[in-house]
Amino acid sequence: MRLLAPIVTALLVGACAAPQTPSVPRLPFNESEYAALPKAGTAVVRGQIFARLRGGGVIKGAGSEIYLNPVTSLSQQWFDEGQKGNKLVGPEDPRYAAAGRTVYADADGRFEFTEVPPGDYFITGTINWEAPTQFGIAQQGGRVVNKVTAENGKTANVLLGW
Repeated sequence: MRLLAPIVTALLVGACAAPQTPSVPRLPFNESEYAALPKAGTAVVRGQIFARLRGGGVIKGAGSEIYLNPVTSLSQQWFDEGQKGNKLVGPEDPRYAAAGRTVYADADGRFEFTEVPPGDYFITGTINWEAPTQFGIAQQGGRVVNKVTAENGKTANVLLGW
């Protein structure tokens, strides 16, 4: 009994210290849905990733990796469950990532995708910085998501920020 008490205490403390995020099974990859997506286009999607601080300053997402993924049943689930619902969605199929594109923001946080096929897309980036706190330097920032519609021959301008 003496050995059991410290083990139970450690388990209870560990459970309190690390709350579990509910996990949602990811929808299966739908090959026909992805095969039906347009493969070529003349649209341009450009924008800037940034964070506006409470004091009025602006942090630009220099070097941020920006993802452009078509809106499909899989990406909509990721957005609804993971981004809006704050739930952990199961691991993604590598074919999902292959349907998207990636660019890096320049020194001012600006980015551009060219020759984008027409359609609706989720555009995602992460902006991080360090800030002093009463406990020392702490990481700040997070993921920013927006939805954009690409149309052939047109440029869609997107602000990724808060």
